[in-house]
Amino acid sequence: MAGGKGLSWKWKLTIAFVVLSIFLLILAFTPWGCQVMRNGLERAYANCPAEEQREHWSANWWMRLAFWEGYICGRREVAQQMYLEFIGIAPTSNIPFQDAYVQGPKKWKGKYEAKTRTGWGVLHPRAPEAYWNYLCLEENYTSGQQLHKLASFYPTLFWTIYAQEARSNTPHPKCYVYWGETRVKRMLQRKFGGWTQLPPKPPSCDPPEAE
Repeated sequence: MAGGKGLSWKWKLTIAFVVLSIFLLILAFTPWGCQVMRNGLERAYANCPAEEQREHWSANWWMRLAFWEGYICGRREVAQQMYLEFIGIAPTSNIPFQDAYVQGPKKWKGKYEAKTRTGWGVLHPRAPEAYWNYLCLEENYTSGQQLHKLASFYPTLFWTIYAQEARSNTPHPKCYVYWGETRVKRMLQRKFGGWTQLPPKPPSCDPPEAE
């Protein structure tokens, strides 16, 4: 009504809160919203000096977003791609990193620069965790043989390849944390061959989590 009083500040605050809540829900649960957040992390990572990228805060938020996409929103393939990019082993021309590694030189793709050994990649402290989450998302959507193939690459990735990239004779410090009867090892079947056991844990590695 003309000349009537406008909305009180309490109503204005309530409306603003509702609008903000709706926006945050859209941002958190829709593919568009998660892509917006991912693009922001991409920019933050790219704008960080290469030598500081591995310690940059964007790594932890990338892992959180991948978990949210895969386990909360159910966008499994998006989350798996994020995990592989985190480690630097995303498929190249639809050829999995594992297959390319067997056939010839390593073909890194993702957040790792092999020439300078900068970025996140296989050298990042959370790389084994990323691959473990990738396997868990794959477990109910593939055959036992394919799961075995992917799981048996875990020791190759975090023992053999890590040692090559780190210029050391030791595996990734977190390699054994995600290895055990309730972790990667339970996904293996001896009949398919490949890695089914790891050498004794070196002192340089963190112990497995309680099983």
